[in-house]
Amino acid sequence: MTNRYAKHQVFLKQVLLRLAVLQRDCRFWENATGKVRTDQGRWIKFGLKGSADIIGISDQGRFLSIEIKTGQAVQNEGQKNFEEMINKRNGLYIVFRDNEDIDTQIKRAFKEGPSNY
Repeated sequence: MTNRYAKHQVFLKQVLLRLAVLQRDCRFWENATGKVRTDQGRWIKFGLKGSADIIGISDQGRFLSIEIKTGQAVQNEGQKNFEEMINKRNGLYIVFRDNEDIDTQIKRAFKEGPSNY
């Protein structure tokens, strides 16, 4: 596991924990994407390329999508396309950065309040 990947995973878990506390009316889960190699040497892809690291749903049925970025990382084209798709369909897409307080980012992103989701 690379240091960059480890930092990303730690921050992702921290965001999920804070979301569970601060956004109790919503449900969130990690949305892993990638590929693994089987013992037979075959590659198996999983997840939707470009989709966000965390996805969820509000108690009002709104799709929620959170992309996690650490360090100087930026969205790739697939992630930008996914963001556009979510926003066009009245979902909520947020990019969380590890250089800002998690609670502040959550409160700013969900300022409308859970009843508006």
